[in-house]
Amino acid sequence: ARQKADGQITADATCSGRAALRLTEGSRAGEVIHASVAQLSPVIARRGRALLLCAETTDFRAAAKSQIHNADVVLEIGCSFGDATEIIASRSPRVCALDVSRSVLFRAKSRLPAIRFEMIDALAHFSRVVRLAAELRPSVVFCDVGGNRDGATVTLLLARMQSELKVELTVVKNRALHRAALRHAARRRDRECMQKQLPLEA
Repeated sequence: ARQKADGQITADATCSGRAALRLTEGSRAGEVIHASVAQLSPVIARRGRALLLCAETTDFRAAAKSQIHNADVVLEIGCSFGDATEIIASRSPRVCALDVSRSVLFRAKSRLPAIRFEMIDALAHFSRVVRLAAELRPSVVFCDVGGNRDGATVTLLLARMQSELKVELTVVKNRALHRAALRHAARRRDRECMQKQLPLEA
C-alpha cells in the first residue's frame, strides 16, 4: 500500500458494513480502528499495481495529497485548470499534465509556469500518451476526463492505461466506475458473510 499517513488497511470488511483497519505505520502502529465501508475508496491491486477509483473531486484531490511520493513521476490526464496539478506538484516536482482544451491549458500554464503541459486528447489519440509515457517513465497516473462521463468510455481508457502504461498507481475519477466498484465489493462481502454463516459439513 502507498498510504503514508497513519497506516493501511490490512483486514477485510466485516459483515456489519464496517472495515477493520490495522494501522501499520506512524505513532499509532498496531492500533485497530473501524470505519464505514461506504466512506472508503475502493483500491484494487493487480500484479503489484494499484487502482484507486474516486467519485468526487474532493476524493481525487485527497488522493493527490496522500498517495504521491517525492520520487514519483506523475502523468495527469485531464488536468483542466490545474487545481489537482498544483497539489500533485506540491508532492512531486516531476509532473506532466495533459488536457484536450488549448484555452484551459493556457490558463493552467499561466498559474503554474514550472509545470509541463501538453495538449493531447487521450481518448482519441492514446498512442500519443503512450509515446509521452515512454519519454517520462511515470510511476503514477491521475486521470479525470470527466467525472460524469459514461463508465464504458472511461473503462476503455482505463484498460489501455493498465495494459500500456504499466505504472505503480492509477487514480481515476469517475462516478459510474466508483459505483460499480462499490457494488462489486458489496457482493463480495455478502458472499463472504454467507460462507462464514454456512455450517461446516460433517
